[in-house]
Amino acid sequence: MFFSLYPVSFFLGHSAFFETSDPAQHVSGWRYYAQDAWHFPLFHTYRLNAPDGVNIAFTDSIPLAALLFKPFTSLLPNGFHYFGIWHALAYLTQAIAASFLIRSFGVRHLPGLLAAVMLSLLWPALLWRLAHTSLMTHSVLLGTLGCYVRGREGGWPTVRAALGMITISLLALMIHPYLFAMAYSMFLMFLLEQGLRDGRRMLGKALLMLAGSAAATLGIAAMLGYLGKGSTTDGFGAFSMNLLAPICSGALFQCATLAPSGPQGEGVNYLGAGVLALMVIAVITRHREILRLVRTYPVLTVGMIGFTLYALSNRIFADTDLLVSYQMPAFANTLINTFRASGRFFWPVGYGLLFATLAILLRRPTAWMLPVLAASIVLQWIDVAPYRESVRHFTHLPSTNDMKPWQAAMDGVKQINIYPAYDCDSSSESIYSFFQRLGASYATTINTGHVARYTPNCPLSSQHFDARFSADQLYVMSVQQLQHPLLIRNGFRQALRAGQCGVWEEVVLCRTQGNPDVWGEPLNLMKIDAGMLRQQALHWDGAKLPTLIGKPVGARMALATPEAAGFLTFGPYVALLPGRYSFALHYQGDAPPDITVGQWDVQYTDADQHTTEIAAGPLRGTNGKAETINGIIDVPIGHTGKWEIRTIIDGKRNVEVIGIDLDRE
Repeated sequence: MFFSLYPVSFFLGHSAFFETSDPAQHVSGWRYYAQDAWHFPLFHTYRLNAPDGVNIAFTDSIPLAALLFKPFTSLLPNGFHYFGIWHALAYLTQAIAASFLIRSFGVRHLPGLLAAVMLSLLWPALLWRLAHTSLMTHSVLLGTLGCYVRGREGGWPTVRAALGMITISLLALMIHPYLFAMAYSMFLMFLLEQGLRDGRRMLGKALLMLAGSAAATLGIAAMLGYLGKGSTTDGFGAFSMNLLAPICSGALFQCATLAPSGPQGEGVNYLGAGVLALMVIAVITRHREILRLVRTYPVLTVGMIGFTLYALSNRIFADTDLLVSYQMPAFANTLINTFRASGRFFWPVGYGLLFATLAILLRRPTAWMLPVLAASIVLQWIDVAPYRESVRHFTHLPSTNDMKPWQAAMDGVKQINIYPAYDCDSSSESIYSFFQRLGASYATTINTGHVARYTPNCPLSSQHFDARFSADQLYVMSVQQLQHPLLIRNGFRQALRAGQCGVWEEVVLCRTQGNPDVWGEPLNLMKIDAGMLRQQALHWDGAKLPTLIGKPVGARMALATPEAAGFLTFGPYVALLPGRYSFALHYQGDAPPDITVGQWDVQYTDADQHTTEIAAGPLRGTNGKAETINGIIDVPIGHTGKWEIRTIIDGKRNVEVIGIDLDRE
């Protein structure tokens, strides 16, 4: 199955797949870690996100694999990574775990084993996780369920089954936290399930295993650096499962508007036409067996319902229709902000449905079951064809070898510096992804990068770019920054004036050592006119400013209705560098100068959305002539907020805002 979808070159780590987006983040995280010395916590590297560094768990670099390969870094080929190998391992262990789970149910004949393995490998949620290698390790879930069933059905003693689940959970912790959360939750369900059956006889063992597993989890998490800040985020309710996801989105059962490319792509949980057909047959022919399974696994059944509700989140959609929305309790914030991609939590449910169905149909096989199994596998194969073709397409893209032209530019470079730091503005994620990969390829450090769940200190990281640039570093900023010369950091300003920069695609590159015509020649850098750096005031026409009571009239903002009262203009919500600025508010009113028609003020909103008034004054009539209100804004060091100049009209006379000018003193 693996080699029907992947070329050998992918297995060896050579593909354009590893050069973009999330896969590039995963690979570069490992390479920075491999180039670094050992640190504590064990998964920390100071080469990425320098000087603070980062835990490579936040680059989704499969810490378990990184830990296994790091001691052999000196023996590995240049540029080696293990992600192609892990893809193959995901398929191999999926097959092994599927065999283990179906045998745990007592199905040991060859047709049953083949059906379990094939349907597990043709699982849409597995194929869909292509871009997230660690999350393809679904064998963790199958193995946990296998231990659960063996402990529950009497194949294994309770302690052996529990120890198996604990071991798998701890391995999952070093693969991806989401897999750990699912596996460990099922372990807790198992303890409760056995406790309800065995009563007090189980209590001591359960408490001992619970305490031991919790201590082991916390110990490993601390050693590996999982307990630091930055493990929570937001987005719960967006990355959820659609109510229709399990029953449509294949080639045969399509959802008209359910787009897996959106946030709910995290909730792709289609079961497939073959599996759905088997489930219908099981309900019709073996409904008593279904009830027996529910009675045997009451806690697991309730737990699976809980997984499903969490996957749907607090905003339940059926296709594009929002059916239910409710507020989550405050005490759940830490949990839901840590595991915001709730749609993934249906994975154990989907596999539970598949293997329960197979167990119901195959534990007492009949003559007609073999053709039914064969037909279901063929049906599944046809239905998931779009998923298989998507995998085949992306894995067969040849490597671009786009690092070679950078040899001259990177000669002597010890660190790459990108302004601003990742997640400090709206700069394209592809910029950080590419230069993160470039730094890993040339064994340099980098000041920032595409890192999950990291909150940068934006003011502190930006101050680095106000000093004169170092000769052994490469400096990068988005070319969009050139549109506002007033806001260019001093370091870039000096380098630009000295002719030490050039434009490559969507970024400005600067090096203070060497001529950009020489080091940038292979990159075809575009020259920058230093004259554009002359101080240029920022201007906003009144018509371009936000309003609550106005309407644009030409370039001005006028009242939408006579005697309207409220905010005629506000904004422009501009972020300013530290320093002193002069502003000019141009307006016109038809009242005499001795009549107050409203007021103006200057406000800034900080990173915590707290608003502070800096200056204010009256708006007076102008007898129909254009007038200007001038003032000063002092931006303190460390300020990260957005500034705005507002006009508030009292509704007594007509007023028009012509525009706002902002210039640096």
